[in-house]
Amino acid sequence: MTRAGKTLRIRDGRGVLILDHQGIGNVVMSIPLLRAVSEWARDRWPVWVTLEGPARAQVLAQEGLNIIPIYYQPKCNAWERLSALRAALQGRVDLVIAIPQISALKTALLTPILGARHSVAEAMPRWSWALSSTVRKGWTKPILESQQQIAAVLGIEAPLNPPSIRVTVDEADWARSTIAHSALGSAKPLIGLHCSSGEPTKKWQAANFGEVVRRLKCGFSDLAVISFGSAAERTDADAARLAAGPGPWLEGAGAWTIRQSLAMLHQCDLVITADTSIMHMAAAVGARTLSVFAPTSAQRLAPSYNIGTALFPRIACCPCFRDRFKKCSCMNLIGPQHVVLAARELICTAPGKSEHAAGDGCMLPSCLAQYETYPTVNWQRSWRAEPCQPSRVSGGATAHHCETQTGSQS
Repeated sequence: MTRAGKTLRIRDGRGVLILDHQGIGNVVMSIPLLRAVSEWARDRWPVWVTLEGPARAQVLAQEGLNIIPIYYQPKCNAWERLSALRAALQGRVDLVIAIPQISALKTALLTPILGARHSVAEAMPRWSWALSSTVRKGWTKPILESQQQIAAVLGIEAPLNPPSIRVTVDEADWARSTIAHSALGSAKPLIGLHCSSGEPTKKWQAANFGEVVRRLKCGFSDLAVISFGSAAERTDADAARLAAGPGPWLEGAGAWTIRQSLAMLHQCDLVITADTSIMHMAAAVGARTLSVFAPTSAQRLAPSYNIGTALFPRIACCPCFRDRFKKCSCMNLIGPQHVVLAARELICTAPGKSEHAAGDGCMLPSCLAQYETYPTVNWQRSWRAEPCQPSRVSGGATAHHCETQTGSQS
């Protein structure tokens, strides 16, 4: 890693401001660039990072980053946040770095207000004039690729390591003890679920999650569920549990801190979600993920490093997210039967596990769009799947809605 680019000079007595997101998942995705900038600036410049409240900082608590968090109040509007940053940092910053998906316009406005000379952000070509350096934004361009390009602007050698979060020994011991003393006992496989979403258009119906669990029990009779989410999402978790029918279920929605949730995710053999923060947290602690996408881009946002899978419909408007959400029902094109088939394949073929297919349920139908992701951890757990005759795929997405796409990462 080099120390600095040839043309980027930070004035004495000034530092670096990183504009990060409010969402926990976005903070997780930003870890590669946070880590790289932290090391690049160490012992030379202070690095401030905007976060929405101390809870967001829990994600970064064990990463040893050389950063100074600046907390927004959740209910502040954009102008109130701008004024707060001006009061705290005017004349103290010479470089503003925007994490991918942060508004280029916001970055361009904030840079002169703080008296900074340099700004680096992901932007569409129409905004490139407003910033001193930009990397091109794309609706399906992977976030990690944009972070690597931002790092290159600073003179930091790529590639950056993917997001990773350390779970401490004490945290892991707490999670194992909690599971052992619950109704789950030694049940396997452990399936993590996040049955809700803060954004309605990204929400896969809670009953669908329950139906996935109900069908998976056909091949894995000892399967157990760990449910994740906030207290506000407990209603969706309860609806999923009702649809799943009897079976071991550990409810964590509203019960655990962010660090405790990370420790629990680390224990899961597969985590099934929509495009949510839990998906990013799970992948960062090394769990396999199976995620349902539609309005947002799986190629851009799905974890690309943890042997997971993201499913999305092949339709002309997908992804329809263009820096704002619009009314969309595309999530309904992916049914429980599609997720069940992908889940069986992931459970059956995880590295280090004995491959015992649940009937013929470890093959995805050709009509289903699939975005494969890649390993960062070694798996040492195994179990036997009991044979069964899974339900055949019917309805839902059809051949003209879906296609198979395989990603790669060097």
